[in-house]
Amino acid sequence: MKLMKRVLKGKTFILILSIVILLGFGTALAYTYLAQDVGFTPKDSEWNSSNTKVAIDDLKTRLDDYCFESPYEFDITYKLSSSSFMIYINDIDSNFIRFFCGVDGNYDVTTTDGTCKITGIEPSTNYTITIGGIDSNIKVKKLEVPVISPSNLLMDTTYLNSGNKQGNVTVYTSTPDGTAGLSITGASDLRDFSAPRATFIAHYRKWYKDIDLSNYNELTFYARKGANHGNIMVDIDDTEVLTKGYGSLDTNWNKYTIDITEYTGVHTLTIAGGYSDYSGSSSSNTQYYHIELR
Repeated sequence: MKLMKRVLKGKTFILILSIVILLGFGTALAYTYLAQDVGFTPKDSEWNSSNTKVAIDDLKTRLDDYCFESPYEFDITYKLSSSSFMIYINDIDSNFIRFFCGVDGNYDVTTTDGTCKITGIEPSTNYTITIGGIDSNIKVKKLEVPVISPSNLLMDTTYLNSGNKQGNVTVYTSTPDGTAGLSITGASDLRDFSAPRATFIAHYRKWYKDIDLSNYNELTFYARKGANHGNIMVDIDDTEVLTKGYGSLDTNWNKYTIDITEYTGVHTLTIAGGYSDYSGSSSSNTQYYHIELR
């Protein structure tokens, strides 16, 4: 394979790059059919690619086989969890036009903003984070980092009982799958509807606990309205991350997933229920179960 010079310009190059971006170096039938029918004449006489299929296959080979290594460097930081990896790519001098991210040699995610989220991760498993950068000369730099995904945290009875409770909050296990849950009943005594979020949280009927969120990217749980004006209300520190009013809830269980990728270190997780101010019924009830950090 001969060295390709930096002479790719114009509409033909844009076409090739667009196909690469859209298909993620895939081998779908549509790509095979269309690309082989589009003629391609490179301005670099040493790049022997007669059509866009050949050109795209050549670029894929460069990524897979370390051909045409870029002289530029980039580094990464990442947040691992038992469900996903969040990868942040630092390209200080903006030498790379696109990055491809994945694990164990696969490139499932493409990015131009330097942020990749790799999903489908299993807990307590060995992986190799794989990043491929394509520079402005269409040369490749690869970075591979071995990692171990952390464990998930399914909140059991002991864990939930170790948290703080305000109001009528019960830890129970008569849930659909037998995991621990929370039943929260009552209405907040807050009367100032213009109060800041922190004041609302302070008056909630709630369970709350300081938790190190560094190894988790998701909070998942099942919840439902138990009675009357029961709301779903979840906060991290003084920030609302999920609120569902009783009007949009019924007594059927539904699963909820909250992205907590942005949080590292210790934060206060609040899971509240019942009604959010004094105007709701005192028998308002919200129920949660299978509360899991992943």
